[in-house]
Amino acid sequence: MSEQKPLTMRQQAASGRMKLWVMGLAAVVGLLMMALLTQQAAWGTQSAAVGTPSYLPIIRKDPTPTPIPAPQFVTNISLPGAQCPNDIGINEFSGYIYVPNTQSDDVSILQNDTFIHNIPTGRRPTYVDSVTNSSVTYITNQTDINESTDQVSYFDGPNLVANLPDYFEPIDVKYNPVNGYTYVSDLDSVVRVYNGQSIVTDIHIPDGGWLLTMDVDLATGYVYVAGWDKGMMHVIDGTTVINSFPVGWGTYHIEIDQDTGYIYVAHSEPNADHPENISIFHRNDYTITSYKTAGRSYWVAVDNSGYAYYPNYDTNTVTIVKGRDLIGSVVVGNKPRRAASNNLSGYVMVTIEGDDSVALFKDGQLINVMPAGKTPWAVTADNTDGSFYVANRNYLVVCNNVNQCHEECPTPSVSVYR
Repeated sequence: MSEQKPLTMRQQAASGRMKLWVMGLAAVVGLLMMALLTQQAAWGTQSAAVGTPSYLPIIRKDPTPTPIPAPQFVTNISLPGAQCPNDIGINEFSGYIYVPNTQSDDVSILQNDTFIHNIPTGRRPTYVDSVTNSSVTYITNQTDINESTDQVSYFDGPNLVANLPDYFEPIDVKYNPVNGYTYVSDLDSVVRVYNGQSIVTDIHIPDGGWLLTMDVDLATGYVYVAGWDKGMMHVIDGTTVINSFPVGWGTYHIEIDQDTGYIYVAHSEPNADHPENISIFHRNDYTITSYKTAGRSYWVAVDNSGYAYYPNYDTNTVTIVKGRDLIGSVVVGNKPRRAASNNLSGYVMVTIEGDDSVALFKDGQLINVMPAGKTPWAVTADNTDGSFYVANRNYLVVCNNVNQCHEECPTPSVSVYR
């Protein structure tokens, strides 16, 4: 066996430094392991308390959501050849916007802030609704040219696929995502039900009168439809009327707060027995709470904070309620007509027909008043990006020398806000 040589002084010093470094590293690792085991035990205790696994979790801290800024006016889009827009709707799946024009008997179609074309549909195209998660959109045409004319237009994207057979004079249309049916109210006491392009059935409502407006309760799948000239609300489950009760006279529009279950009713023609312009009930309680804050209200919209906004056409105000409670009325301008809520941003926009402007609300407060095109009429919201679109009717009444009058709408447009 060979003899091991003694270390030199330099080698001994280097060896000592190495031992100290190794010992220090071991101490640091030991401290880190003790800290990790202590934290893991704490996590395990916390996880056990809330019923989750006790292994080391992945910790993620989500950023605080950035509120969507208040929409601002962007542009006006002309609708060449169109006459008298009555409604506006957006298919959020395809991005196409539809504007039914009651005097030119066609529908203007837009996309990406650009006018595409007008498509003839039927006599007096009136209201729009789209199928959820689909490029399909339905548009009603109110007046038959003759009894054999098909008056419910079925669009796929920018193309008119077919005009479907109507019952008599179709008016409102609502898609029900709970059962996949589309409901069309009729001025002859009927609701026609479609599945795609096929007729499922006609729901006859005895003495239902002019069934102007509907909405779908997504929690129950029930369809609520009101008779304008009968003062009644009817509840449809699938294809069966399961309840009817008085709600107030001249019901022009209803909207359901899907979160709270309150159902808000706007009356455009109250009478002596039912003078209120506002009615409220709940999906679980059909007891009516009513208010008279104006002579008429054409529309109501509900924001995602539970406030409902009623434009009062003849008092230049917007009445705000929450649940069954009256919050108050706000002066906005001359002849407020319709309203729409954006569920993504929480803002509500009201069209002010007489002042060529729109009012913006949020959480029960008036935020801003902005310019619009000539005679802003209808408004819709794009819930995918927080924007609003307003159909400007730009109407005037023209009379001849024997006082025969008709409506004209030169140069209608769509205003964009985002």
